[in-house]
Amino acid sequence: MNFKQLIPKGEKKKAQQSVDALLKGKAHTSFRANRLTKSGKTINVAASACIFYPEDASRKLIALTERDYFHQHQEERNECISCLQKLASIVMDSAEATIMIDVEGKIVAWNKGAEQLYRWRSQEVLFKSYDDLIPVEERKWIKDYLNKLLKGQTLNAIQSKRVTKENQIIDVNFNATLLGNQSGEALMIIANERVVTGRGD
Repeated sequence: MNFKQLIPKGEKKKAQQSVDALLKGKAHTSFRANRLTKSGKTINVAASACIFYPEDASRKLIALTERDYFHQHQEERNECISCLQKLASIVMDSAEATIMIDVEGKIVAWNKGAEQLYRWRSQEVLFKSYDDLIPVEERKWIKDYLNKLLKGQTLNAIQSKRVTKENQIIDVNFNATLLGNQSGEALMIIANERVVTGRGD
């Protein structure tokens, strides 16, 4: 089988250029690329390459190791989520509501302070949308705020409205922090929320 059969049609020239550069010692040994499966599906792979020489030294050969990038990425994210959930457990007894939100807007950790403030138990809200806590008229504003945070912008704490289990609208001070991995990729938002008492809180 010719290796070119694994490369999408529009990327064959680029792939050949990469091979030529690798053989000349000018290419990165780790990279991402697209490949075709037997069914014709295009997948993204994380690849590493190295050159080795047969005993007769008549030619150079390239050894490629490739792995489905999506699954690799998911495994890394799941490991990070597990670590972050352990981090959340450290503040489980905090009086301040602490909520951990993934990049898709799902609640992945919920402490006792959040239970007391919103009356929802953790098992009732985990992996549900954070939007469910926000009045409809404020959702776009908060979504824009969180998107800016995910892009790395530094933002001040704000006041916003939330909905309790009893459908009561309350005002809260909202402060959010972005957590990322060593590559700078956004992984999680930690939101600290406490009710506004009208006494300068």
